[in-house]
Amino acid sequence: MPPLEHIPDHQARALARLAAQYQGSDSFTKLVSLATAGAQQVENALWDAYVEGLDFQPSPNRLTRSQEFDDAAWGKINCSIIPNVAAAPDGTLTADKLVEAGSTGQHYIGQGDGGEAELADNAIATVSVYAQAAGRSWMRLSIVTRDSTDNSRAYFDLSGAGAVGAVASGYTASIVALGGGIYRCSVSGSVGAGTSAPRWRVMLASANLVATYTGDGVSGLYLWGAQLEAGSEATAYQPKEGEFTRMFLDTIGKIVGQPREGRDDETYRIWIRARVRLNKSGGTPEDILAVFAAITQGSTKIVLEEQFPAGIVVRIGSSSIVDPVALLAILQQAKAAGVQAILEAATSIDTTSFAFDPNGAGFGTASSATDSTAGVAVGATTIPVLSSTGFAATSEIVVEPGANEETRVVQSVAAGQIIVTVALSKAHASGVEIRKSSNTGGTMATAF
Repeated sequence: MPPLEHIPDHQARALARLAAQYQGSDSFTKLVSLATAGAQQVENALWDAYVEGLDFQPSPNRLTRSQEFDDAAWGKINCSIIPNVAAAPDGTLTADKLVEAGSTGQHYIGQGDGGEAELADNAIATVSVYAQAAGRSWMRLSIVTRDSTDNSRAYFDLSGAGAVGAVASGYTASIVALGGGIYRCSVSGSVGAGTSAPRWRVMLASANLVATYTGDGVSGLYLWGAQLEAGSEATAYQPKEGEFTRMFLDTIGKIVGQPREGRDDETYRIWIRARVRLNKSGGTPEDILAVFAAITQGSTKIVLEEQFPAGIVVRIGSSSIVDPVALLAILQQAKAAGVQAILEAATSIDTTSFAFDPNGAGFGTASSATDSTAGVAVGATTIPVLSSTGFAATSEIVVEPGANEETRVVQSVAAGQIIVTVALSKAHASGVEIRKSSNTGGTMATAF
Protein backbone atom coordinates (compact mmCIF):
# COMPACT_ATOMS: atom_id res chain seq x y z
CA MET A 1 0.00 0.00 0.00
CA PRO A 2 1.62 3.29 -1.04
CA PRO A 3 2.01 5.91 1.70
CA LEU A 4 -0.54 8.70 1.36
CA GLU A 5 2.18 11.30 0.86
CA HIS A 6 3.32 9.48 -2.30
CA ILE A 7 -0.12 9.38 -3.90
CA PRO A 8 -0.59 11.76 -6.88
CA ASP A 9 -2.57 14.89 -6.08
CA HIS A 10 -5.76 13.86 -7.89
CA GLN A 11 -5.82 10.52 -6.07
CA ALA A 12 -5.14 12.20 -2.74
CA ARG A 13 -8.11 14.45 -3.47
CA ALA A 14 -10.21 11.35 -4.02
CA LEU A 15 -9.19 10.09 -0.59
CA ALA A 16 -9.96 13.49 0.91
CA ARG A 17 -13.42 13.45 -0.67
CA LEU A 18 -14.05 10.07 0.85
CA ALA A 19 -12.86 11.18 4.27
CA ALA A 20 -15.26 14.11 4.03
CA GLN A 21 -18.07 11.61 3.61
CA TYR A 22 -17.31 10.22 7.04
CA GLN A 23 -18.27 13.42 8.84
CA GLY A 24 -20.60 12.46 11.65
CA SER A 25 -20.23 8.73 11.02
CA ASP A 26 -18.74 6.03 13.21
CA SER A 27 -15.87 5.55 10.76
CA PHE A 28 -14.95 9.23 10.89
CA THR A 29 -15.03 9.12 14.70
CA LYS A 30 -12.71 6.12 14.58
CA LEU A 31 -10.28 8.00 12.33
CA VAL A 32 -10.26 10.98 14.66
CA SER A 33 -9.73 8.76 17.70
CA LEU A 34 -6.65 7.26 16.00
CA ALA A 35 -5.13 10.66 15.26
CA THR A 36 -2.87 10.51 18.32
CA ALA A 37 -1.86 6.91 17.67
CA GLY A 38 0.40 7.65 14.73
CA ALA A 39 0.01 8.54 11.07
CA GLN A 40 0.38 4.95 9.85
CA GLN A 41 -2.57 3.74 11.92
CA VAL A 42 -4.71 6.60 10.71
CA GLU A 43 -3.66 5.80 7.16
CA ASN A 44 -4.51 2.11 7.54
CA ALA A 45 -7.89 2.95 9.05
CA LEU A 46 -8.66 5.29 6.17
CA TRP A 47 -7.64 2.69 3.61
CA ASP A 48 -9.72 -0.02 5.24
CA ALA A 49 -12.75 2.25 5.38
CA TYR A 50 -12.14 3.39 1.79
CA VAL A 51 -12.00 -0.13 0.40
CA GLU A 52 -14.93 -1.46 2.40
CA GLY A 53 -17.05 1.52 1.43
CA LEU A 54 -18.42 1.86 4.96
CA ASP A 55 -20.78 4.53 6.19
CA PHE A 56 -21.09 6.54 2.99
CA GLN A 57 -23.50 9.40 3.46
CA PRO A 58 -26.28 9.41 0.84
CA SER A 59 -25.34 11.45 -2.21
CA PRO A 60 -27.37 14.65 -2.68
CA ASN A 61 -27.08 14.31 -6.47
CA ARG A 62 -30.39 13.79 -8.28
CA LEU A 63 -28.88 13.39 -11.76
CA THR A 64 -28.32 9.98 -13.29
CA ARG A 65 -25.05 9.21 -15.13
CA SER A 66 -23.67 12.55 -14.02
CA GLN A 67 -20.29 11.94 -15.65
CA GLU A 68 -21.55 10.07 -18.72
CA PHE A 69 -23.24 12.63 -20.92
CA ASP A 70 -23.31 10.19 -23.84
CA ASP A 71 -25.74 8.02 -21.87
CA ALA A 72 -29.40 7.92 -22.91
CA ALA A 73 -30.31 9.48 -19.56
CA TRP A 74 -29.26 12.78 -21.13
CA GLY A 75 -31.48 14.19 -23.87
CA LYS A 76 -29.55 15.85 -26.69
CA ILE A 77 -30.80 18.72 -28.87
CA ASN A 78 -28.71 19.85 -31.86
CA CYS A 79 -25.57 18.38 -30.37
CA SER A 80 -23.59 15.20 -29.78
CA ILE A 81 -21.27 13.84 -27.11
CA ILE A 82 -17.76 12.44 -27.50
CA PRO A 83 -16.99 10.55 -24.28
CA ASN A 84 -13.77 10.48 -22.26
CA VAL A 85 -11.63 12.83 -24.32
CA ALA A 86 -10.25 15.28 -21.74
CA ALA A 87 -8.83 15.34 -18.23
CA ALA A 88 -11.43 15.71 -15.50
CA PRO A 89 -10.87 17.59 -12.22
CA ASP A 90 -10.00 14.31 -10.50
CA GLY A 91 -7.19 13.65 -13.01
CA THR A 92 -8.94 10.86 -14.90
CA LEU A 93 -9.60 10.93 -18.65
CA THR A 94 -13.37 11.03 -18.16
CA ALA A 95 -14.48 14.50 -19.28
CA ASP A 96 -16.85 14.37 -22.27
CA LYS A 97 -17.04 16.84 -25.15
CA LEU A 98 -20.38 18.48 -25.92
CA VAL A 99 -20.24 19.24 -29.66
CA GLU A 100 -22.70 21.59 -31.36
CA ALA A 101 -24.44 20.47 -34.55
CA GLY A 102 -24.04 22.48 -37.77
CA SER A 103 -27.61 23.74 -37.52
CA THR A 104 -29.36 26.86 -36.29
CA GLY A 105 -31.02 26.74 -32.91
CA GLN A 106 -30.17 25.96 -29.31
CA HIS A 107 -27.56 23.29 -28.65
CA TYR A 108 -27.93 21.55 -25.30
CA ILE A 109 -28.22 18.40 -23.21
CA GLY A 110 -30.79 17.95 -20.48
CA GLN A 111 -32.25 15.62 -17.90
CA GLY A 112 -35.30 15.45 -15.66
CA ASP A 113 -35.34 15.18 -11.90
CA GLY A 114 -33.89 11.77 -10.96
CA GLY A 115 -34.56 11.99 -7.24
CA GLU A 116 -36.62 9.37 -5.46
CA ALA A 117 -39.20 12.04 -4.65
CA GLU A 118 -39.90 14.87 -7.10
CA LEU A 119 -38.98 18.36 -5.93
CA ALA A 120 -42.07 20.09 -4.63
CA ASP A 121 -43.58 23.32 -5.92
CA ASN A 122 -41.31 26.32 -5.29
CA ALA A 123 -38.51 24.17 -3.84
CA ILE A 124 -35.03 25.70 -4.09
CA ALA A 125 -32.56 23.68 -6.16
CA THR A 126 -29.00 24.08 -7.45
CA VAL A 127 -27.59 22.64 -10.65
CA SER A 128 -23.82 22.62 -11.22
CA VAL A 129 -21.29 21.24 -13.68
CA TYR A 130 -17.56 21.32 -14.34
CA ALA A 131 -16.85 22.87 -17.75
CA GLN A 132 -13.95 23.85 -19.99
CA ALA A 133 -13.91 25.72 -23.28
CA ALA A 134 -13.45 23.59 -26.40
CA GLY A 135 -14.16 26.00 -29.24
CA ARG A 136 -16.97 27.72 -27.31
CA SER A 137 -16.22 29.72 -24.18
CA TRP A 138 -19.78 30.59 -23.13
CA MET A 139 -22.25 28.26 -21.44
CA ARG A 140 -25.77 28.55 -20.10
CA LEU A 141 -27.21 26.53 -17.22
CA SER A 142 -30.99 26.41 -17.01
CA ILE A 143 -33.64 25.26 -14.59
CA VAL A 144 -36.77 24.44 -16.58
CA THR A 145 -39.41 25.12 -13.94
CA ARG A 146 -42.54 23.12 -13.15
CA ASP A 147 -44.60 25.30 -15.48
CA SER A 148 -42.27 24.18 -18.35
CA THR A 149 -40.64 27.58 -18.92
CA ASP A 150 -36.90 27.99 -19.43
CA ASN A 151 -36.43 31.47 -17.99
CA SER A 152 -34.42 30.47 -14.90
CA ARG A 153 -30.91 30.55 -16.28
CA ALA A 154 -27.41 31.94 -15.98
CA TYR A 155 -24.59 32.48 -18.47
CA PHE A 156 -20.92 31.78 -17.77
CA ASP A 157 -17.71 33.00 -19.43
CA LEU A 158 -15.22 30.11 -19.42
CA SER A 159 -12.08 32.13 -20.09
CA GLY A 160 -9.46 33.84 -17.97
CA ALA A 161 -10.50 33.95 -14.33
CA GLY A 162 -14.05 33.03 -15.37
CA ALA A 163 -17.09 35.26 -14.95
CA VAL A 164 -20.82 35.03 -14.41
CA GLY A 165 -22.80 36.69 -17.21
CA ALA A 166 -26.50 37.43 -17.24
CA VAL A 167 -28.57 35.78 -14.50
CA ALA A 168 -32.36 35.50 -14.40
CA SER A 169 -34.13 37.63 -11.82
CA GLY A 170 -34.55 35.84 -8.50
CA TYR A 171 -31.73 33.37 -9.20
CA THR A 172 -28.08 33.31 -8.15
CA ALA A 173 -25.03 31.96 -9.96
CA SER A 174 -21.42 31.14 -9.16
CA ILE A 175 -18.25 30.23 -11.05
CA VAL A 176 -15.05 28.86 -9.49
CA ALA A 177 -11.81 28.55 -11.49
CA LEU A 178 -10.00 25.30 -10.66
CA GLY A 179 -6.98 25.86 -12.88
CA GLY A 180 -6.11 24.40 -16.24
CA GLY A 181 -9.09 26.12 -17.84
CA ILE A 182 -11.62 24.11 -15.79
CA TYR A 183 -14.46 25.88 -13.96
CA ARG A 184 -17.27 24.75 -11.71
CA CYS A 185 -20.44 26.66 -12.56
CA SER A 186 -23.73 26.64 -10.70
CA VAL A 187 -27.13 28.30 -10.70
CA SER A 188 -29.63 28.23 -7.83
CA GLY A 189 -33.28 29.14 -7.52
CA SER A 190 -36.88 28.02 -7.32
CA VAL A 191 -38.24 25.16 -9.43
CA GLY A 192 -41.51 27.08 -9.62
CA ALA A 193 -45.02 25.69 -9.42
CA GLY A 194 -46.99 23.65 -11.90
CA THR A 195 -47.85 20.15 -13.03
CA SER A 196 -44.65 19.24 -14.90
CA ALA A 197 -41.48 17.79 -13.41
CA PRO A 198 -38.57 20.27 -13.38
CA ARG A 199 -35.74 19.72 -15.87
CA TRP A 200 -32.14 20.84 -16.17
CA ARG A 201 -30.11 21.93 -19.19
CA VAL A 202 -26.45 22.49 -20.02
CA MET A 203 -26.43 24.69 -23.11
CA LEU A 204 -23.79 26.06 -25.44
CA ALA A 205 -23.77 29.81 -26.08
CA SER A 206 -21.91 31.91 -28.62
CA ALA A 207 -21.86 34.93 -26.29
CA ASN A 208 -23.54 36.31 -23.20
CA LEU A 209 -27.34 36.04 -23.68
CA VAL A 210 -26.85 34.35 -27.08
CA ALA A 211 -27.94 30.72 -26.95
CA THR A 212 -29.57 30.49 -30.38
CA TYR A 213 -27.04 30.50 -33.20
CA THR A 214 -25.74 28.47 -36.15
CA GLY A 215 -23.25 25.87 -35.02
CA ASP A 216 -20.12 24.82 -36.91
CA GLY A 217 -20.34 21.08 -36.11
CA VAL A 218 -17.03 20.93 -34.22
CA SER A 219 -16.99 23.50 -31.41
CA GLY A 220 -18.25 22.89 -27.92
CA LEU A 221 -17.32 22.38 -24.28
CA TYR A 222 -15.70 19.71 -22.13
CA LEU A 223 -18.07 18.64 -19.32
CA TRP A 224 -17.78 16.53 -16.19
CA GLY A 225 -19.56 16.02 -12.91
CA ALA A 226 -23.05 17.48 -13.24
CA GLN A 227 -25.01 17.72 -10.01
CA LEU A 228 -28.57 18.64 -9.13
CA GLU A 229 -29.43 19.01 -5.47
CA ALA A 230 -31.96 20.56 -3.18
CA GLY A 231 -30.74 23.76 -1.53
CA SER A 232 -29.35 27.14 -2.46
CA GLU A 233 -25.69 26.25 -3.06
CA ALA A 234 -23.55 23.61 -4.74
CA THR A 235 -21.99 21.14 -2.32
CA ALA A 236 -19.03 18.84 -2.99
CA TYR A 237 -19.68 16.83 -6.15
CA GLN A 238 -20.76 13.22 -5.76
CA PRO A 239 -22.24 10.89 -8.34
CA LYS A 240 -25.77 9.78 -7.62
CA GLU A 241 -26.15 7.04 -4.99
CA GLY A 242 -25.09 3.74 -6.57
CA GLU A 243 -22.88 5.47 -9.16
CA PHE A 244 -20.60 6.85 -6.43
CA THR A 245 -19.27 3.36 -5.76
CA ARG A 246 -18.75 2.51 -9.42
CA MET A 247 -16.56 5.48 -10.22
CA PHE A 248 -14.70 5.69 -6.93
CA LEU A 249 -13.87 1.99 -7.13
CA ASP A 250 -11.92 2.77 -10.30
CA THR A 251 -9.95 5.42 -8.39
CA ILE A 252 -9.31 3.04 -5.51
CA GLY A 253 -8.17 0.36 -7.94
CA LYS A 254 -5.63 2.71 -9.48
CA ILE A 255 -4.32 3.70 -6.06
CA VAL A 256 -3.83 0.14 -4.81
CA GLY A 257 -2.66 -1.27 -8.16
CA GLN A 258 -5.66 -3.44 -9.05
CA PRO A 259 -7.09 -2.85 -12.56
CA ARG A 260 -10.80 -3.43 -13.10
CA GLU A 261 -10.27 -5.71 -16.16
CA GLY A 262 -13.95 -5.76 -17.05
CA ARG A 263 -15.19 -6.85 -13.62
CA ASP A 264 -18.54 -5.65 -12.35
CA ASP A 265 -18.61 -3.49 -9.22
CA GLU A 266 -19.35 -6.32 -6.80
CA THR A 267 -16.53 -8.50 -8.13
CA TYR A 268 -14.14 -5.57 -8.50
CA ARG A 269 -14.67 -4.57 -4.86
CA ILE A 270 -13.66 -8.12 -3.86
CA TRP A 271 -10.44 -7.97 -5.89
CA ILE A 272 -9.59 -4.54 -4.48
CA ARG A 273 -9.99 -5.86 -0.95
CA ALA A 274 -7.73 -8.76 -1.84
CA ARG A 275 -5.17 -6.40 -3.37
CA VAL A 276 -5.04 -4.30 -0.20
CA ARG A 277 -4.42 -7.45 1.82
CA LEU A 278 -1.81 -8.50 -0.73
CA ASN A 279 -0.06 -5.13 -0.44
CA LYS A 280 0.15 -5.69 3.32
CA SER A 281 1.15 -9.36 3.03
CA GLY A 282 4.29 -10.63 4.69
CA GLY A 283 4.21 -13.87 2.70
CA THR A 284 3.13 -16.07 5.60
CA PRO A 285 0.62 -18.89 5.02
CA GLU A 286 -1.90 -16.91 7.07
CA ASP A 287 -1.42 -13.85 4.86
CA ILE A 288 -1.77 -15.91 1.68
CA LEU A 289 -4.93 -17.58 2.93
CA ALA A 290 -6.35 -14.20 3.92
CA VAL A 291 -5.81 -12.93 0.37
CA PHE A 292 -7.48 -15.94 -1.20
CA ALA A 293 -10.29 -15.86 1.34
CA ALA A 294 -10.94 -12.23 0.37
CA ILE A 295 -11.21 -13.24 -3.28
CA THR A 296 -13.36 -16.34 -2.94
CA GLN A 297 -15.67 -14.88 -0.27
CA GLY A 298 -16.45 -18.35 1.08
CA SER A 299 -17.79 -19.54 -2.27
CA THR A 300 -15.30 -22.40 -2.49
CA LYS A 301 -12.87 -24.32 -0.29
CA ILE A 302 -9.13 -23.90 -0.24
CA VAL A 303 -6.16 -25.76 1.18
CA LEU A 304 -2.59 -24.57 1.58
CA GLU A 305 0.13 -27.17 2.09
CA GLU A 306 3.67 -26.30 3.06
CA GLN A 307 6.27 -28.50 1.39
CA PHE A 308 9.84 -29.03 2.58
CA PRO A 309 12.19 -27.25 2.26
CA ALA A 310 10.67 -24.07 0.77
CA GLY A 311 7.49 -24.60 -1.15
CA ILE A 312 3.73 -24.26 -0.91
CA VAL A 313 0.79 -25.68 -2.84
CA VAL A 314 -2.51 -23.82 -2.84
CA ARG A 315 -5.49 -25.82 -4.04
CA ILE A 316 -8.68 -23.96 -4.76
CA GLY A 317 -12.06 -25.26 -5.83
CA SER A 318 -14.52 -23.86 -8.34
CA SER A 319 -16.03 -20.44 -7.83
CA SER A 320 -17.93 -18.03 -10.02
CA ILE A 321 -15.29 -15.38 -9.36
CA VAL A 322 -12.20 -17.54 -9.61
CA ASP A 323 -9.85 -16.65 -12.48
CA PRO A 324 -6.96 -19.14 -12.34
CA VAL A 325 -4.58 -16.91 -14.31
CA ALA A 326 -5.27 -13.93 -12.05
CA LEU A 327 -5.07 -16.12 -8.95
CA LEU A 328 -1.68 -17.46 -9.99
CA ALA A 329 -0.40 -13.88 -10.40
CA ILE A 330 -1.75 -13.06 -6.94
CA LEU A 331 -0.06 -16.12 -5.44
CA GLN A 332 3.29 -15.27 -6.98
CA GLN A 333 3.11 -11.82 -5.40
CA ALA A 334 1.77 -13.00 -2.04
CA LYS A 335 4.40 -15.65 -1.32
CA ALA A 336 7.68 -14.90 0.40
CA ALA A 337 10.82 -14.50 -1.68
CA GLY A 338 12.58 -17.80 -2.41
CA VAL A 339 9.46 -19.90 -1.86
CA GLN A 340 8.25 -22.04 -4.74
CA ALA A 341 4.48 -21.75 -5.12
CA ILE A 342 2.08 -23.96 -7.05
CA LEU A 343 -1.58 -23.19 -7.67
CA GLU A 344 -4.01 -25.97 -8.48
CA ALA A 345 -7.40 -24.63 -9.53
CA ALA A 346 -10.43 -26.86 -9.95
CA THR A 347 -13.37 -26.74 -12.31
CA SER A 348 -15.34 -28.63 -9.65
CA ILE A 349 -14.56 -29.90 -6.18
CA ASP A 350 -15.90 -32.33 -3.62
CA THR A 351 -17.57 -30.24 -0.96
CA THR A 352 -15.99 -32.36 1.79
CA SER A 353 -12.50 -31.98 0.42
CA PHE A 354 -11.20 -28.82 2.02
CA ALA A 355 -12.04 -27.16 5.30
CA PHE A 356 -11.95 -23.52 6.32
CA ASP A 357 -11.42 -22.65 9.95
CA PRO A 358 -12.66 -19.05 10.39
CA ASN A 359 -11.42 -18.98 13.98
CA GLY A 360 -7.95 -20.31 13.35
CA ALA A 361 -4.98 -19.64 11.13
CA GLY A 362 -7.01 -20.19 7.99
CA PHE A 363 -7.83 -23.38 6.22
CA GLY A 364 -7.58 -26.96 7.43
CA THR A 365 -6.11 -29.72 5.30
CA ALA A 366 -8.04 -32.54 3.66
CA SER A 367 -6.82 -35.08 6.21
CA SER A 368 -7.88 -33.06 9.22
CA ALA A 369 -11.26 -32.48 7.64
CA THR A 370 -12.00 -35.98 6.31
CA ASP A 371 -9.83 -38.37 8.33
CA SER A 372 -10.51 -42.13 8.14
CA THR A 373 -9.16 -45.06 10.14
CA ALA A 374 -8.05 -47.27 7.25
CA GLY A 375 -4.97 -47.03 5.08
CA VAL A 376 -4.13 -49.13 1.99
CA ALA A 377 -1.38 -51.68 1.43
CA VAL A 378 0.79 -52.44 -1.58
CA GLY A 379 -1.28 -54.31 -4.19
CA ALA A 380 -4.64 -52.85 -3.14
CA THR A 381 -7.17 -51.86 -5.79
CA THR A 382 -9.90 -50.70 -3.40
CA ILE A 383 -9.29 -47.41 -1.62
CA PRO A 384 -11.55 -46.63 1.36
CA VAL A 385 -12.57 -42.97 1.46
CA LEU A 386 -14.72 -40.83 3.66
CA SER A 387 -16.46 -39.39 0.60
CA SER A 388 -16.35 -40.49 -3.03
CA THR A 389 -18.59 -37.69 -4.27
CA GLY A 390 -17.36 -36.21 -7.54
CA PHE A 391 -15.24 -39.17 -8.62
CA ALA A 392 -16.30 -41.22 -11.64
CA ALA A 393 -15.21 -44.25 -13.65
CA THR A 394 -12.44 -43.62 -16.21
CA SER A 395 -11.30 -40.45 -14.43
CA GLU A 396 -7.68 -40.19 -13.35
CA ILE A 397 -6.78 -39.69 -9.69
CA VAL A 398 -3.64 -38.88 -7.73
CA VAL A 399 -3.15 -40.75 -4.46
CA GLU A 400 -1.14 -38.91 -1.77
CA PRO A 401 0.18 -36.03 -3.93
CA GLY A 402 3.84 -35.38 -3.29
CA ALA A 403 6.90 -37.60 -2.97
CA ASN A 404 4.80 -40.75 -2.39
CA GLU A 405 2.13 -40.06 -4.99
CA GLU A 406 0.67 -42.54 -7.46
CA THR A 407 -1.60 -41.89 -10.42
CA ARG A 408 -4.37 -44.34 -11.25
CA VAL A 409 -7.49 -44.62 -13.43
CA VAL A 410 -10.78 -45.18 -11.63
CA GLN A 411 -12.57 -48.42 -12.54
CA SER A 412 -15.68 -47.80 -10.44
CA VAL A 413 -16.97 -45.78 -7.50
CA ALA A 414 -19.15 -46.86 -4.62
CA ALA A 415 -20.18 -45.27 -1.34
CA GLY A 416 -17.07 -44.98 0.80
CA GLN A 417 -14.65 -46.43 -1.73
CA ILE A 418 -12.87 -45.93 -5.05
CA ILE A 419 -11.72 -48.95 -7.09
CA VAL A 420 -8.79 -48.44 -9.45
CA THR A 421 -7.87 -50.41 -12.57
CA VAL A 422 -4.24 -51.05 -11.55
CA ALA A 423 -3.13 -52.10 -8.06
CA LEU A 424 -1.23 -49.61 -5.95
CA SER A 425 2.52 -50.14 -5.82
CA LYS A 426 3.03 -48.24 -2.56
CA ALA A 427 1.50 -48.32 0.89
CA HIS A 428 -0.42 -45.27 2.03
CA ALA A 429 -1.37 -44.37 5.58
CA SER A 430 -4.82 -43.24 6.59
CA GLY A 431 -5.69 -39.58 6.22
CA VAL A 432 -3.75 -38.86 3.04
CA GLU A 433 -5.27 -37.00 0.12
CA ILE A 434 -6.80 -38.27 -3.08
CA ARG A 435 -7.70 -35.88 -5.83
CA LYS A 436 -8.58 -35.81 -9.47
CA SER A 437 -5.71 -35.33 -11.85
CA SER A 438 -5.61 -32.05 -13.79
CA ASN A 439 -5.93 -34.27 -16.89
CA THR A 440 -9.57 -35.00 -16.00
CA GLY A 441 -11.01 -31.53 -15.58
CA GLY A 442 -9.40 -29.97 -12.54
CA THR A 443 -8.59 -31.14 -9.04
CA MET A 444 -10.77 -32.83 -6.46
CA ALA A 445 -9.73 -34.23 -3.14
CA THR A 446 -10.77 -36.39 -0.25
CA ALA A 447 -8.90 -38.49 2.26
CA PHE A 448 -8.86 -42.14 3.21
